[in-house]
Amino acid sequence: MRAGRMLLRLVVGWYSTAQAQEAPPEHPINRALSACLDKDYTTVGMIDGANTAYDNWDGELSKQYRALLVKLSPAGAAKLKDSQRKWLAFRVTEFALIDSIYAKLEGSVWLPTIVMDKSIITEERTLRLQFRNAMADERS
Repeated sequence: MRAGRMLLRLVVGWYSTAQAQEAPPEHPINRALSACLDKDYTTVGMIDGANTAYDNWDGELSKQYRALLVKLSPAGAAKLKDSQRKWLAFRVTEFALIDSIYAKLEGSVWLPTIVMDKSIITEERTLRLQFRNAMADERS
């Protein structure tokens, strides 16, 4: 179980360090995930924490999308809608790829890793939309 916890933290840590030279402050969703993993590092606990993080990132994604949509001109909103539709199609395909890769690996440690991999993809899009929201605010 400890190996699974370490692997999950490695994936989260890799993503964080790969995004910037200076690590940004940890997002509250990732802080909650870390607290969950500290509390229960069983496979079930890791899966529950990872699923909660994924759900929270997906909710934040919707929030950022809606907030940005109202800030854009009609032409910009149409571009955002098109971009989001294409990103959602990418996400479906990417999730299928993730499932096919992990399906060949043995051991329960991969179950929370699958969810975390998917969560990171959703987190990346959310943070991009959050950044664009900040830029739209700056422009106003």
